Amino acid sequence: MNTLLEISLFVIQFLGGLLVIAFLLRFLLQLSRASFYNPIAQTVYKITHVPTNALGKILPPYRTFNTASLTLALLAEFITIVASIAIVSGGAFGNLLYPALWAVIGVASTVLNVYFYSIFVVVIVSWVAPRTNHPAVSLVWQLVEPVIAPVRRVIPPMGGLDLSTMGVLLIIMVLRIALGNFAEASYLPLRLVPGI
Repeated sequence: MNTLLEISLFVIQFLGGLLVIAFLLRFLLQLSRASFYNPIAQTVYKITHVPTNALGKILPPYRTFNTASLTLALLAEFITIVASIAIVSGGAFGNLLYPALWAVIGVASTVLNVYFYSIFVVVIVSWVAPRTNHPAVSLVWQLVEPVIAPVRRVIPPMGGLDLSTMGVLLIIMVLRIALGNFAEASYLPLRLVPGI
């Protein structure tokens, strides 16, 4: 692959990945009922407002489940994969069912990555600066708390040490292994799918 093709592939993957993350963050923040008044949440809502509201007229949300933003994340992933395949193969590709399946795998992998790294941020901040009021930290707490809370009921804190985050990280790692095996079985091309 020549330099121009590699640069083109990188730019498409980078921009497509940003779009996927923006739409997924909107979906996850609404799902976790994060505060709309947080400045970072407001930025995410403003970036995704126009396409999400337009598609929301056709696919209305169900309670906190924003169907439009999840659909847009899948669509952005699918378009990125198809554009990447077109660049690598010189514009020739066959069945679009594989890129559609890979888009679902890529979005699922991105969701797992968002929670995995968010939980790491929560753990590190709780050790380094436990009483911080930074908007990014409070937003990450609001994002991960609905995932950690059910595990905390099963694994209560012991001697001031909250092991529920370790339990969630273990579950995420198991899901990552299962998703990786599924991706391999579907002949997913690693370089062409953002989030993997």
